[in-house]
Amino acid sequence: MRIPVARFTPTVMAAFLAVGCESTHSPVPSVTSSADVPSASAAALATPSLVPRATTSPTVSQTLAPARPPAPASAKLPIVRSALEIEADVLMAPGPSGTLLVSIPTSTGSVLALLDRDGSPRPGWPMAMDESCPILWPLEDGSVRVVCRPLIFEAAEDVRAFAFDADGHPLAGWPVTIGDRVNIAGRMVGDDLVLAVGRFDGVPKVSMQMVATDGTVRQGADVATECCEVWSVAPDGIAYASWGDAESSNDSHITSIGPSGGQAGWPVHLSGRVSAPAPAPNGRIAVTVGSDTRDSGRVLVFERGGIGVAATSGDLPLSVVFPPGSGDSDCGPGWIPMAPIVGEDGTIFVWSELEKTVVALDPSLEIRRGWPFEPSNPLQVRVYQDPRAELSCGSFARPAVGPDSTLYLPIQARSEVVGGSVVAVGTNGRLRSGWPVELKKSGAEFWSVAVGSDGTVFALVIEPESSRTSSATILAIAPDSSVRYATTVIEP
Repeated sequence: MRIPVARFTPTVMAAFLAVGCESTHSPVPSVTSSADVPSASAAALATPSLVPRATTSPTVSQTLAPARPPAPASAKLPIVRSALEIEADVLMAPGPSGTLLVSIPTSTGSVLALLDRDGSPRPGWPMAMDESCPILWPLEDGSVRVVCRPLIFEAAEDVRAFAFDADGHPLAGWPVTIGDRVNIAGRMVGDDLVLAVGRFDGVPKVSMQMVATDGTVRQGADVATECCEVWSVAPDGIAYASWGDAESSNDSHITSIGPSGGQAGWPVHLSGRVSAPAPAPNGRIAVTVGSDTRDSGRVLVFERGGIGVAATSGDLPLSVVFPPGSGDSDCGPGWIPMAPIVGEDGTIFVWSELEKTVVALDPSLEIRRGWPFEPSNPLQVRVYQDPRAELSCGSFARPAVGPDSTLYLPIQARSEVVGGSVVAVGTNGRLRSGWPVELKKSGAEFWSVAVGSDGTVFALVIEPESSRTSSATILAIAPDSSVRYATTVIEP
């Protein structure tokens, strides 16, 4: 959801509070964990049928003509501009050994930075790109895959996929031109970059593309479809999307494609408004199904082949979808449920933009003991400028789950004299020891969180520097809530 906001002016701070960690980067957000504040402060935060038509052509292997060389320019951090001016998210993708791949939007494209475990850029990084780079995948060998698209919509045929080694050198055979694709989703499946790519060629079409380490592309069969703007690729390389029925305000569909085209058993018709599909263990997918009344939402888990529902929850004790017509037409519809978040152990977290309650379900879709969890303040709202409209829009900061299924929630400030916080909630529904981590500066906010395989929490902090400007800093927070580093990526 995007929330229309008349205007956004950060709170002006008259004096800086004490710095909570040391770093060679400046400025550094002041933070405190619950170990540094009275226990009451920590406790206050936790009152505990549209059918795709697939062609039958087989998957084709091809070696495309080399795309124009990347020739990325060298860049430096921090980028000099105000964080309030960015027109897209700062994206973070945790890599192996505590590294972090970051895409920072600029007025002319983006800056890619690969941060080492101490927060400093690795040799050969950062690099300036003349494109926006929304898909980031660090690999265990230290190399990365990046998919970038031009800022100008009409140049969508120039969408490209890049591969760089840990020192920023392009790999042989890359970049690869994706072509005139408009909607792109992807992930790494083994050594392949697997993409679900959509284009409009008289009718909307979607196909899979698999790019090998050497840049060789295997082109999947085209699927003509009447949807969808958003696709996601599961760990097994199968892509999924959901959409609302145009002829019904309370019917939805989920569809699936693979390299050979439309998957057998799909699409599936459902009664109710359905979230985007979320990959679950054993090749399954999970969706949240909601209506416009409280205590009527539920979660469904589907088998891989769409052959049936593997599990369904009871009614959930929260509101999960806005009534039709409640969304702002400029900022986007506001009546689609938020996709569930699935942990590695199969725990499914369900959250809503309508209220503070978060529910955790076990793999059998029973509510876990100790849940729901309700923090004392709502999730953080990220407010940004929409270049297509003369208004500010906002979206809720999405929670993230760690490898041990700890849930991390970016929370709004508990008072006007401090900043926002990140809360860590264990599978028992209780705050983890040492948490929350709270920003000391008035007006400072956590806009996003991502969790690495070692449990490091990477949190993006937006901090006011004047009445009109803000900086953006990445904090790396250990599972015990200690701050490992702070690296400023945008500074006025």
